[in-house]
Amino acid sequence: MSGNHRKAVVMHYFDNMSCDEIGHILGKSSGTVKWWLHDARIAIEKGMNIMREYGEKSYRPGKLFMSCTGNPENNDEPMTCAKRKSAQNILLAAYNEPLTIIELCDELGISAPYIEDEVESLVENQFMNEVAKGKYQTDFVILPGNTPNVATKYIKPFSLNTITG
Repeated sequence: MSGNHRKAVVMHYFDNMSCDEIGHILGKSSGTVKWWLHDARIAIEKGMNIMREYGEKSYRPGKLFMSCTGNPENNDEPMTCAKRKSAQNILLAAYNEPLTIIELCDELGISAPYIEDEVESLVENQFMNEVAKGKYQTDFVILPGNTPNVATKYIKPFSLNTITG
C-alpha cells in the first residue's frame, strides 16, 4: 500500500476518522479517500487469503529458549545450531507430530530450499530425527514456559537421583 493509502486506513480504522476528515487532512476529496479504503480492503483480503494458506508460525513465530547440561563444543555447539528463528520454529512445528518438508514450508511460509538446509543441519546436530521416509520430528523435550525455573522443576528430581543414587 502506498503512503496515502496506508495513512487513510490508519486514520479511518484506528483513529475512527470519517472520510471527509481524512480527505481534509490529506488534501483529497472524500471520494478519493473512499476509493483508497476500497482498494485497501481488497489488498488486505488478498493478504489474509495468502496467510490462511500458511500456518500460524508464518505470521506469529515462536521463540525457543534452549538449555543443556555438559560441556559445549567449539563455537558453543550444538546450541548455536538453533539460534535462528527459522530453526527454532521448525523445531516447534515438528514437536507434536512428524512433518514433511512441504508441511514445514506451509507452516512457516518459507520456501523448500531454505527449510531443507535447516532441517539437514538440525538432523545432523541431533535436534531432529527422520522418523519415517521424509518425515521429521523434534528429538528433545520442549517444556512449557520460558523461564529457567520451569526446567529446574522438571530436571531437579532426576538430577538428585543421579547424584545420590
